[in-house]
Amino acid sequence: MFDHPLSASFTPLVLANDAVTAAFLSVSRAYFNTFENLAELNFSTARQVMDDKATGYKHLLGAASVQQMVEIQTGLAQTFLERNATYARAAYGLTTAAVGELAPLVQGQYAEWQAVAKQAAAAISGSFAKGKK
Repeated sequence: MFDHPLSASFTPLVLANDAVTAAFLSVSRAYFNTFENLAELNFSTARQVMDDKATGYKHLLGAASVQQMVEIQTGLAQTFLERNATYARAAYGLTTAAVGELAPLVQGQYAEWQAVAKQAAAAISGSFAKGKK
C-alpha cells in the first residue's frame, strides 16, 4: 500500500486495532444479549405480579368473611414472595452466565492485543533504529 520504510512497521498496529475492535464487538454483543434477557425477565415478572395482584384483588372483593380475606391476603403474600425468589434466581443466573461469557472474551482479547502491541513496538523501534544508521 505505502512505499514508505515505516509502513511495514505499522502493520502490527493495524492488527492490534483490529483485535481491539473485534474484542469490543464481542463484548458488546454479550453485554446487549444479557441486557435484553434481563429486560425480558423484568417485563415478564412485572406482568406476572400485576396479573397475580389483579386476580387476588378480585378474590378479595368476593370474600364472604374476614377469615377468608386474611387467607386470600396470605396467599397473595406467599405468591409475591415466590415470584420475588424466582426473579432473584433468574437474574442471578443471567448475570452469572454473562460474567462467565465476558471474562474469557476480555482476557483472551487482552492477551492477543498485548502480544500484537509488543510486536508493533518492536517493529517500530527496529524501523527507527534502521533509520538512524
